[in-house]
Amino acid sequence: MAELAPFEIREIGLFLRQQRQQALREQFPELSPGRRRHVRYLTQAELAELAGVSVTMVEQIESGRYPNVNPAVVRKLCQAMRLAPERTAYALSLFRALDDGIAHSTEIPDSVRSVVDLSEPNPAVVITPRFDIVYWNRAATRMLVDFATLPPELRNVVTTMFCIPEMRTAWMQWEANARTIVAGLRMMTSQVPSYRAANLRLVADLSARDPLFARWWQEEGPAIDPVQVKDFLHPEVGLLRLYQTVSQVMGAEHLSLIQFTARDEETRQAFQRL
Repeated sequence: MAELAPFEIREIGLFLRQQRQQALREQFPELSPGRRRHVRYLTQAELAELAGVSVTMVEQIESGRYPNVNPAVVRKLCQAMRLAPERTAYALSLFRALDDGIAHSTEIPDSVRSVVDLSEPNPAVVITPRFDIVYWNRAATRMLVDFATLPPELRNVVTTMFCIPEMRTAWMQWEANARTIVAGLRMMTSQVPSYRAANLRLVADLSARDPLFARWWQEEGPAIDPVQVKDFLHPEVGLLRLYQTVSQVMGAEHLSLIQFTARDEETRQAFQRL
């Protein structure tokens, strides 16, 4: 196993601390009775008891200071908290080497282009693990922005959300949506190691440009369950009530397809007018 970089060590600790602070103590009746009964969530000492490790180890791992953090220890802590398999997989994916040997082509398969084109009048885009928008249909440009007119560095889901002022008013519950996108970027930064360096450069750039992004990057855990229901206020056709579906592209696993479909008849009709 390759030696972990500072990001991976900090990320593992942050993730485990977030999960512990969300774990209800009442779900672990095997804990020693009488210990801090007024505390609702697991303490570091209680997690150490459940996992059969020292409190010092838990403290050091959560603070990113444990020198010998390894998959076996992390798995033991995840199992002690009874995390769902996908959450354990997230933590363990951080041990994958930065260079995973996968050569990611920048080509969009014709089959994917066809799906995006035929999604009309529903907006659809194709993104990379860095959330760069690499293909889109006309409906996406009519609902969101004409990506062809943007410089390449702005053709990114996260960047458009934080750096295009119109997006802050168009997306209803903008803060919740923006936080979800930040959490999604954190997930991809873990799951696709070959994109990790590029993603962290994006994080550094946006952190310098927007204090909200910088704060939320530190606060948000990974997006395990993406938000599927969204509302968008379009300047021409009004409120769009949307389902958002994200799917992996077969044959190009580093690409994801995002499709927006209507949740009501008014939105379906509005898509026809876009």
